[in-house]
Amino acid sequence: MSVLIPAAEGVDVYVIEGDTITDIVKQYNMLSGGGCDVPEWGLGTLYRCYTGWNSEQIKKTADYFRENDIPCDIIGLEPGWQTHTYSCSYLWNPELYPAPQKLVDSLKGMGYHVNLWEHAFVHPTSPVYEPLLPHSGDYAVWNGCVPDLSVPEARNIFADHQRTLVDMG
Repeated sequence: MSVLIPAAEGVDVYVIEGDTITDIVKQYNMLSGGGCDVPEWGLGTLYRCYTGWNSEQIKKTADYFRENDIPCDIIGLEPGWQTHTYSCSYLWNPELYPAPQKLVDSLKGMGYHVNLWEHAFVHPTSPVYEPLLPHSGDYAVWNGCVPDLSVPEARNIFADHQRTLVDMG
């Protein structure tokens, strides 16, 4: 079979068939490298807390789940954990989270994993904004720069700051 797509000259097209969607996805995964192992908790139950909640409200909800044997593996924090969202600052909001490490440690002590909601549009108040500007697109999204994460320098700048959040737990 020959498929001519003039606008996509040189692009390989793969047709994958199977008896079930699971068969097709399995073949696609193998074709694209197979993927990585996901930790068991990563397939567990996530509860995403309301964006305006503070540390005490989140802790109260986490306690409620444990006290009532409600399965929950991951406590997710909506964008309000940051000082600015849409675009993101990646900095803890001190009004809602005056002691973020204490909250993270408390949640981890109860057996939760913590998930922080964010995206890659970087607000001017973010510590990575200026370093990322030379490696960003020439337009803004939600008044933030759009880093080109295909560029190693941009990936390193972004990852180094993300590592500070990951290191919190």
